Amino acid sequence: MQQSEDPTRRIDSDPTRVMPPPGGSPPPGGQPPAPPSDDGGSSKTVLIVIGALVAALAGLAIGALVVAGGDDKTKTVTSTGTTTLTTTTATTDTTTTEPTISQQSAKSSAASAASDTANEAGISIPPSDFDVRCTAEGGGGQASTWNCQATSSSGQCSGPLTVVATADGSAAVQENQVACGE
Repeated sequence: MQQSEDPTRRIDSDPTRVMPPPGGSPPPGGQPPAPPSDDGGSSKTVLIVIGALVAALAGLAIGALVVAGGDDKTKTVTSTGTTTLTTTTATTDTTTTEPTISQQSAKSSAASAASDTANEAGISIPPSDFDVRCTAEGGGGQASTWNCQATSSSGQCSGPLTVVATADGSAAVQENQVACGE
């Protein structure tokens, strides 16, 4: 059975029918008309927006570099307005002094260490029987390091020692090369 067309229905309300543009003839092949061509205005707008975003990002990057750069004592950042930010960091110079000991303290420690070495070798020589000579590294009557030479009065034990000042200001033997013979 064939369906009859509604005579009251308008032709231009049929969605399947291609109508010519008003006042024109139908396009060839019954195709709908092409959309209007782009005159390039919208692409120029997009390029301008992208350029503005790139410029804003570059400005932020430069601002971050200015804030992060410079020395640690004073940093000044000036923006294109009326705002100026100045940060000052105080620097404290600290001088540490090494503990020192006197020559007498170095000699006493060296003699005790030499006596202990002799006792370990089975020879009983008291600290007072050692002739100890010490020279300060860097000279002076007070030093943090003393190079000493100890020799027993019997001549059985002798050798170099290094005596250093400890943090609490006492003397300690750092290197003992005293040797004893029979």
